[in-house]
Amino acid sequence: MTLGVELGMDRKPTVNSPQRDSRDLELRRRIFWWCYCLDRLTSMLLGRTFAISDHDINVELPSSEISYWDLTSAHSPADYGSCQNNVIPFIHNIKLRKLQSKIQRTVFRVDINQSTHTLEDKTREDAEVEAIRHELDT
Repeated sequence: MTLGVELGMDRKPTVNSPQRDSRDLELRRRIFWWCYCLDRLTSMLLGRTFAISDHDINVELPSSEISYWDLTSAHSPADYGSCQNNVIPFIHNIKLRKLQSKIQRTVFRVDINQSTHTLEDKTREDAEVEAIRHELDT
């Protein structure tokens, strides 16, 4: 994950970024998001902090365009008899990991003493949890 951040894979390309073709950018996005998912999974299982904060990431999710199908599959879309892209389950997994990350930041905070919370603090936290619950349902 650290190497991906150093290579700028967590950021959208800017005018000062090296010129890359769209397939290379898509591959970089997929690699970064795979590392993100792996980082979130291992960090939560081991009780460690995340390698990168969600606030520091602005790269787009991988594209589900059929033109990038061959980046992750040796077969053509016609072999499956379906128009659904093979990266859609991965995109859902990324969204789930982002939601888990938000839950970890909001609900399981260790930097706040729960015993000193005021009624307003508890009301605000309840609203945040309800928003996360709605996002999970969506």
